[in-house]
Amino acid sequence: MRVERFKDWLAEQLRERGVEVERYQVDDGITDLAVKGGSDDAELRLRIVRTSPAKGENHDAEEQVTTREPGTTIEITRR
Repeated sequence: MRVERFKDWLAEQLRERGVEVERYQVDDGITDLAVKGGSDDAELRLRIVRTSPAKGENHDAEEQVTTREPGTTIEITRR
């Protein structure tokens, strides 16, 4: 998942759980998420970045989104 789509997804997940989420300006053309809350209405600014392995995904090409069918279970193995 590319970073901008991840930020949108994360913001949606947090809002669905009652967390106040806003975008803030990091640099020209770059925004990130800030979450607010708690008894003191503190703001926590997230800094979400991406890394790609050597010979990783070509970010000039359109993202190939892969999804699973709704209701599909995900098996989690704990060690």
